Amino acid sequence: MKQHIKCISCQFRPTTKHYPTTIVLTEKDQVEKKKGGKKTKRSFVEKLLKFTGKVVLLALFQTLASKQTKKKVSYITIGSLLFQGPRQVIIEATWRPLLFVTLAPPVVRSFDPSLYRTLQFWSRVIPIYIGYKITQREAQALPEEEKRLLWEKRHEWGSEKVYKLCTELRGFYLKDGQFLGTRADFMPAAWIRRLKTLQDEVPPVPFRDIQRTIETSLKRPLVELFEWVDPIPLASATIAQVHCARMKTSGQLVAVKAQYADQERLCRLDLSNLYRLALFLQKHDLKFDLVSVVEEFQNQIPLEFDFEREAQMMQRISNNLSRAGIIPDRVVIPYVVENLVCRKVIVMNFIQGIKIDRLAVTEDFPNIDRIAVLENIAMAYGHMLLVDGLFHADPHPGNLIFLQDGRIGIFDFGQVKELEDELRARLCELFEALARGDKKDIANAFCSLGIQVEQNEYSEELLSLYAAGLFDTCALPREIEINPFSETSPLKTSRIRFFPSSLFMILRAMQLLRALVSALGCDFSFARVFASFVTTSGKKVSTDSEWITSSSSK
Repeated sequence: MKQHIKCISCQFRPTTKHYPTTIVLTEKDQVEKKKGGKKTKRSFVEKLLKFTGKVVLLALFQTLASKQTKKKVSYITIGSLLFQGPRQVIIEATWRPLLFVTLAPPVVRSFDPSLYRTLQFWSRVIPIYIGYKITQREAQALPEEEKRLLWEKRHEWGSEKVYKLCTELRGFYLKDGQFLGTRADFMPAAWIRRLKTLQDEVPPVPFRDIQRTIETSLKRPLVELFEWVDPIPLASATIAQVHCARMKTSGQLVAVKAQYADQERLCRLDLSNLYRLALFLQKHDLKFDLVSVVEEFQNQIPLEFDFEREAQMMQRISNNLSRAGIIPDRVVIPYVVENLVCRKVIVMNFIQGIKIDRLAVTEDFPNIDRIAVLENIAMAYGHMLLVDGLFHADPHPGNLIFLQDGRIGIFDFGQVKELEDELRARLCELFEALARGDKKDIANAFCSLGIQVEQNEYSEELLSLYAAGLFDTCALPREIEINPFSETSPLKTSRIRFFPSSLFMILRAMQLLRALVSALGCDFSFARVFASFVTTSGKKVSTDSEWITSSSSK
């Protein structure tokens, strides 16, 4: 008899009976089922809206994004439209931050242009500062040759960054870059090579913008005033652009100087940013009273935007130098064309010449006596500073030209400073002491100006060195460097704790003249020429010259 054996799993498996299943839906379930029936249609509408939104955002990106960002934005957005699932998640994880980075700046620029410009400034300055601090630390442990190569590489990088900051943001940063580009005795060679191009290679603004300013300010169309205007500028400066033109009535060649739109507001904002930077650098890096420097600029720069004032200063200085015989024998100053000057536009006679620093290229100008050129400039500035007390404070190479007959043309009288008699008398004492080379008298005259130097003990040697470096143009001893990047610089050891703001425009003019002497490859002391005016000036009180019309000044 056969025996049926069940496996253990079958023995204990419960027997299950199958019954027909009936699902009963409640009224609530039936309502939810009806809602679910529309799910497919709604899903399609949502996808369509999402797709449309991304297309709109892509178009917005193309409008607002920078040239560098547009292509990346296009690829990522198209990818998020084509791919689904995990790949879309990855793409959108990249897409959303890029959305913020691309759209945030234009939004900030639209709602708060000042904040946008401030962010643009600091986003450029901070990497430059950090880069130099990194190099400073890395260079400490390197041999001299490797250290030199490392610094050269950093200076090339830094000069390009600063150049882009100046040309892209323009405003006062451009003027700052022009000043640094003249300081061959103070700044690294790579900076000088790059920033000196700001004197005559500043990217111009479109001529249509300049034309709008001229016609609006003079309240007449160009065709009524000029036979022709060259759309290519003679010079692009910080606040204005200069174009050559021919007068329609007289046929005279003139130079038309017109301001850039909205530049005054930008310069004020730029100075506030530079003030914060000066506070930081003065506290942590440079042992110099940078804050007083910026404060003087804050007082002086607004005056540059009044071309009517510039015309008056130009006429006054021209009258003063004419009475002294310096005009027309040594220098030439342009005159204003009658009735063609207003706050934003000034029209002057055209003077032909070459930029003063081109004389350094001896192959092109082998027969020019560069010492005689410097003497002409020194005679003009000595008279302005010590006799008249009213001087042109911006003698960079873009504002000085050499004429074929050997005279010097001086331009751009936006930065003009008037000195009080007491300060003028103290300057006479300083320049006389510098010319004699008496260190004790130099130190006393230097301190009498109100400059405070941080030092452990009184040092006539140190003070006379500072006086010569800051207020004269003669070559300093070989072992001394005023370069702030040098470890042997006096600025590293003896800080100028306080520098009166009233002296800064004098200092700026003297430093630009020192840079010019260095560029021409000469060892020339302006102080020795200035000393010849000390007896002439005495206690002479500077008098205002009456206004003389352009017709009588011809």
